[in-house]
Amino acid sequence: MSQLDATIVNVSLPDLVTTLHAPFSVIQWVVSGYLLALALTLPLSGWLVGRIGGRAVYLGCFGAFTITSGLCALAWSASSLIIFRLLQGMAGGLLAPMAQMMVARAAGSHLPKVARLRTHSQNKTVAARQTAEKKTVGHLS
Repeated sequence: MSQLDATIVNVSLPDLVTTLHAPFSVIQWVVSGYLLALALTLPLSGWLVGRIGGRAVYLGCFGAFTITSGLCALAWSASSLIIFRLLQGMAGGLLAPMAQMMVARAAGSHLPKVARLRTHSQNKTVAARQTAEKKTVGHLS
């Protein structure tokens, strides 16, 4: 959800310029601020899980992301939208690793088996591609 939200705003940038009566250079921070906040909060996920627990962090991030999405919809100016997007990016930056962690915990002991099968199938794909490339290059020389 947070990755989709990082790019979906690009479609509405021209409309935001006219609706909020702000120059494009200011509205551009709606996207840039979100991505910066998202990238800067990613490393905090492990520390927060250790401090307050995975469930609390995930529920807090999900709630914060939902609330800040609503605030973005209610933004009355370019600066308010940028601030709300910064807050949304902070919540979204923690949301993605938390979802991956929850899937890993739910998979439990089955995760190494799945990873091994995936690696095995990737190795077969690489071997087949290398064979096809050798045959193609061999016919060219």
